[in-house]
This record gives sequence, structure tokens and C-alpha cells, in this order.
Amino acid sequence: MNNRFITVSIGLLFVILCPLSPAQEVSTIPEMTAGNFFGVGARAMGMGGAHIASVLDGSALYYNPAALAKIRRIEMQAGISHQSLDNSTDGISGFYSEGYGDISQSNTRLNCLNLSIPYPTYRGSLVFAFGLNRVKSFDQAFRHVIPDEADTDKTVYAEESESGSLYALSAGAGIDISPKVSVGASLNYYFGKDDYYWDYREENIDTYIHFRDNIEDSYQGISAKMGFLVTPGNRVKFGLTVESPVYYNIDEEFVQRTQSRGTNDDIQAGRYEYDLRTPFKLGAGIAVNLNYLQLSADINYADWSQMEYQDDPLLESENLYIDNFYRDALGFSIGAEYLIPRVGLKLRAGFMSDPLPWDYGIDISTNRLAGRKVIDDRRFFTFGAGYLIDRIMTLDIAVVFGGYKFEDVSTNIVEDYDLTRMYITTGFRL
Repeated sequence: MNNRFITVSIGLLFVILCPLSPAQEVSTIPEMTAGNFFGVGARAMGMGGAHIASVLDGSALYYNPAALAKIRRIEMQAGISHQSLDNSTDGISGFYSEGYGDISQSNTRLNCLNLSIPYPTYRGSLVFAFGLNRVKSFDQAFRHVIPDEADTDKTVYAEESESGSLYALSAGAGIDISPKVSVGASLNYYFGKDDYYWDYREENIDTYIHFRDNIEDSYQGISAKMGFLVTPGNRVKFGLTVESPVYYNIDEEFVQRTQSRGTNDDIQAGRYEYDLRTPFKLGAGIAVNLNYLQLSADINYADWSQMEYQDDPLLESENLYIDNFYRDALGFSIGAEYLIPRVGLKLRAGFMSDPLPWDYGIDISTNRLAGRKVIDDRRFFTFGAGYLIDRIMTLDIAVVFGGYKFEDVSTNIVEDYDLTRMYITTGFRL
């Protein structure tokens, strides 16, 4: 949900709901490209995503291009991911839909496909890499029902379904500039689709309204990423990454249908195009090797209040909303990997905090509360395992559990998400 057409759609819902929610106003819908880290590779996600300094495979193209210089053999990496989500929704002005507001969704998709090629050098290391990685998920779902027994003289049904991915097609290289320092860079072309569906129905003795909204957004964007890796000794590594703003072009097609009792469908369709710039993203990490045990930790920072729409006067007016109702996000990850000697099995665990970029406060245009109040931020516990087969093939598995909870303060609707993700990645070394 990322543009004015969806804002209008949800606004129509809230206008309809105003008898149930007096003195409430409409808030702009959050931009789906803000935050939304999904995770690349089973080894990384088994360690809580803490991979800036500890990455050892082709996913370095995403986490830290400088670490590509540590790859010594040609390597091909491929993986898939699966996500299941459950959303429970409560609250519209004191009415609750316990049991009626539960909805689930699941998807399985390609997660990563990377190729790393070391180039022969007289001294040090130079490695080129090419890859396709799923970096963001647009999957989410919403349902809210006020049944007959709620004694509101009406039945209300609202359901939202959103599904899609943002992929990064990348080319990069890492090089040792000294025995202890490596640098790297990648160029990233982002692309993907977001399929959105909204269905709202309200019915009582005198009124019937049915509203449906189908939207498909196609994304294209570019960015560059720089990485640094410092290895002062055999046991400690430090990493640093900087990604430039991503410049997106979003092409949208929409169909909106409205039906009232005794009338035919009112159908509106069209196409819209707009540009979006996201902020710089910074990351830093440390990895400590203690014989059979490796510990790692990352921090990541982005100020999402600096995100802005561009080249469209209508949407640029929404940049004030971004300034007021988005916040900076400082996330962190910690992870551990333990090698069981003589077996070749690696066990992993981690924790990841990935803050939601939303904020809330007074909308100066209405002098009322607007935005989203974060109740429980995104937090995930992760577990994984990896095995090296015949010294040429790796098999890694990770499972991630977590969720988040927030309230739309303009409607008093509370959404509680529970997420389960699974990653399976295999690599071949030639």
C-alpha cells in the first residue's frame, strides 16, 4: 500500500465507518518499501541476520561486498524461503471482532541465486559476483468483521490481501587492498511487483455498500553499496557498509468497483506513475572466532523520515506527512554458530530487532491524532543448521519466529502479526 490511490480507497472505508468511529480522520497508508527487511540466505538468518562481518558465501553481495574477497573458490548459491503469517485484528470504537478478525497467508518464493568467481591475482584476492536476491516482502493480510450479534444494526466485513516481492539484481566485486583490509562495491537494480486487493462490505436494513479495489504496482530502482572489512587478527573481523538512496519508479494500474443496493457497479480504472527516493542505509558488524564457536553482531540504521516522493506535485505534498509520521530506525542482530568437531555440523541461533519505521502524532491539517502507534516492534528469534557435504556442497536451513503489533490511532484498529519463516540454501564450490 504505497500511494494516493490506496489512501483514497482506505479513506472511503473510514468515511463509511465514521458512525462507528466518531471524530476520527483518515491517515495516509505506509509506504511498503520503508524497512521491510526479509533476509537473504539460510546461514545468515540462522544467526539472526548478523552477517556484515561474518558472511562467508555469495550472500556477501547483499550483506557486505567487501567480504567477497574472502571467497577462494568459484561458488554457486541458491535458496528458497517460505513465510506464514497470522494477523489478528481488534477494535473499532469499542466493538471487537474476536475470532472474526483472524486471517492467515503463506508464500514460498526464490530467496537467493548468487555466483562468485575469484580472479587469479599475484597477491591478495579479487572476486567478482553476480546475484539475484529477494530483499523485501510485501506479503500481509487484514480482516475485520463486525457481525450481527455486535448489536450495531449493521454487518461490516473488511478484508485486505497484499502479496509480492522486491528483488535485487546485483553485480559486485571485493578486493584485498592490504593483508588486513578488504573493500567491495555492488550495483543493484531493484524490481518487483506488489499485488493488492481490498474488499469492504456494509449491510443493514436500508443500506448495502460493496467496495473492491485491485492494485498492481511494478517497481524499478537503482542503488550502489560500498563495503569494508578489517581483519586485525585471526579471531576478530569488523565490517562497515553504506548503501546509497534507492531511486524507485513505481508504475501502478488500478481497478476500483463500487456497488450500492439497486445499482450497477461503478467501475473506475487507470494507470499512475510516481517516483520515490529512500534514505541512506548504514551498517556495522563484528565477528569473533573462538575456535569452534563464532559470535557476530550487527547494527543497521536508516532515517525513514528522509524518504520522499519526487517529480509529482500531487504526491510531493505527502512528504510533509512522511516528515511527521516516519521515524529513524536503529536495528540490531546478534548470532552464534557452533561447529561440532568431526561431524561437520554447524548449529546456529540468533536474535534480530528490526524496528518499524512508523510514528504517530497530531496531524496539523486536522488537529487530530494520526499515524501508527507501535505497540510491539518487530523482533525475531532464529535457529539454523548447516552441513558441508564432500567439501564441495553446503546445505543450510534456518527457521525464524517473531512478529509485531501496532495501532492505527485514527481508527483505533489494532493489528497483531505472528510470522514464521523458513530458509533453505545450498551452495556448490568448484
